[in-house]
Amino acid sequence: MNKLLNGKKLKTRMAGFLLGTAVTVSTVVSPLAGSIPVQAKAAYDTKYSQTISMESLLLPALSNSFTNANGVYKQLKQAIRYQTIYQGNILNMINKGANIPADALKKLYEEGLISGFLYHFGTNQAFTVDDYKDVFDPVWYWAANPDLQAAYGTYDPNTLLVDFLTTGMALGRSSSQNFNVSYFKSNYPWLQQYLGNDNANYYLFYILFGKDMGMTADKQISK
Repeated sequence: MNKLLNGKKLKTRMAGFLLGTAVTVSTVVSPLAGSIPVQAKAAYDTKYSQTISMESLLLPALSNSFTNANGVYKQLKQAIRYQTIYQGNILNMINKGANIPADALKKLYEEGLISGFLYHFGTNQAFTVDDYKDVFDPVWYWAANPDLQAAYGTYDPNTLLVDFLTTGMALGRSSSQNFNVSYFKSNYPWLQQYLGNDNANYYLFYILFGKDMGMTADKQISK
């Protein structure tokens, strides 16, 4: 079994500066009763059935101050390509004190191997609207939630992102044609025991794990 989310809580502190205004959102992925298991297939034929997560193998090497940026980049690149780790694993390692150089994250981001969300989180930079593109489209969000039009009056992507982060995710608002939290929760009911009832957890899980795992979030899967 490949462990994706380890520990009692995964905390992501998202600090952004939009239009010169500091915005801080603290999101806690619910306390976990263990880990979220996903069947991991070996890259080659083997008689062994037990697997050890790549995250647990990499973490000790990344927990020292002598980490080489190019070496880390190459290791993570291979692990991502073979899907032995996901973006959420990398975020877990950062939260656990792993020394993942900014240059390594930048290369992975520029090659499209990690999202802007993970890159900016790992390098302590301000988030942008584009960082949430897997679950948030400001044009869609504006059109799908007419109460926001009445509240804000004028369309502004950054204002809408702040609304999405502070209240929209928790409310389960329709935020993109590519992601519907109700469909996602219905398609994968087993996630509830790990992510709880906080809708925000599901948006973040999709960014960090779900999309790369090929999970369906834009339509209801036929049972």
